[in-house]
Amino acid sequence: MLRKSKFNSEDLAVIGKVLAALGELGITLLLRDPVPVMWDHGPHRLYQWEAITRDDEPMDSRDIQVLLTAVNSVGQFKPQVYSVEDYPTECGNFTRYYITVFI
Repeated sequence: MLRKSKFNSEDLAVIGKVLAALGELGITLLLRDPVPVMWDHGPHRLYQWEAITRDDEPMDSRDIQVLLTAVNSVGQFKPQVYSVEDYPTECGNFTRYYITVFI
């Protein structure tokens, strides 16, 4: 895991683009921090956010990909969705999502 003080311009661009896409989808309840968990895997860097939504407002991973594609039409750094995993929470009526993107 990388420390927050080790951001480069690529990290900042990816974080901004993903947070903008999540905001457009109305996903504002991030369970940790707007700063994702980040790790390097071979030539790629992965970024993961943990979010929670109500069950009556399910999130579709395709919506995130569509928004990221639109945001990626400009700029040098183009994050791609790696996975969106959903799990029930301890509290009923909510779903926890792990959103992972890579560059």
